[in-house]
Amino acid sequence: MTVDPNRRQFIAASTATCLTASIASTANAEPGDDTATPWLRKSLKSKMFYDKKYMKKKSLAEHFADAKNAGFDGVEMLVPFDNVEEAIAASTKTGLTIDGSYSNYYQQKLRHTDSDRDVRQRALEMLKTGLKQTGEMGGDSISIVPGHGNDGKAERILDRVQEAIESALPVAEQNEVSILIENNYNRMFYEELGGQNQSADQLADFIDRIDSPWFGVQFNIGNIAKFADPAEWIRTLGSRIKKLDLKGYSRSKNLWTKIGDGDIDWDSVTEALREIKFTGWVVADFGPSHVLRLKETSDNMETKLLCSQSLASVN
Repeated sequence: MTVDPNRRQFIAASTATCLTASIASTANAEPGDDTATPWLRKSLKSKMFYDKKYMKKKSLAEHFADAKNAGFDGVEMLVPFDNVEEAIAASTKTGLTIDGSYSNYYQQKLRHTDSDRDVRQRALEMLKTGLKQTGEMGGDSISIVPGHGNDGKAERILDRVQEAIESALPVAEQNEVSILIENNYNRMFYEELGGQNQSADQLADFIDRIDSPWFGVQFNIGNIAKFADPAEWIRTLGSRIKKLDLKGYSRSKNLWTKIGDGDIDWDSVTEALREIKFTGWVVADFGPSHVLRLKETSDNMETKLLCSQSLASVN
């Protein structure tokens, strides 16, 4: 996307104003309200808090307060979680919304695509537990990495994932929590050696294959930047996208970066989000080492994505 120099000057001049207005009004913004600022609400993954060095020094409520003070509106909890009551209490005390969750059983090698049915059953039970706990904490979604492309032939893998999702959907509906697939480096829905202009058709087709209001995509912008144009994936996935994960990426260096560093075209991403009329939660996706950079991360989300709405409003 090419931006006229005069428009760039306008955006640069208005950044400070946008930051102040967005952070000040976030608590009162309603997703879907085009008159509210910001049009996206900032969340982060609780793994930022799981650095042992800092967990010893701070309670979960203190971490929630730090995130709230840095400008975040919500947090996604890692599930299954051992102390749901602590999370609920921390949210109540600080006003930081638990907007959803993300699963960790994939990292424990419990995949819905595994050839071993017992492993798949354990993964399904973890998903169901995560759905129930997310609902208890007030969240409305759980993001999952469903499996790995090396677990068998492509159609067999998709059949296994479909079986798991459809088995969990009654629990999702009962708890009013959507199951969202996160695009990941797991050799599913893209080709490892397929180049940098791959389409989102495989993922879109799979979401449609299940066709449930409780199933969709938590689109990770940074994760797809190596293989495709994130803006084109947004346009293809459209309303299938229920939430966003956010991190930077550099194609030239082949590594993830801070939000705003790297070479993702954030203006084109914002334009695509506006085209599909997306509003809602955008989640900072970083690890424990970023716990000391909450304010920086929050501000980068403002300047690179939330405040880019000025592009859509300037002729």
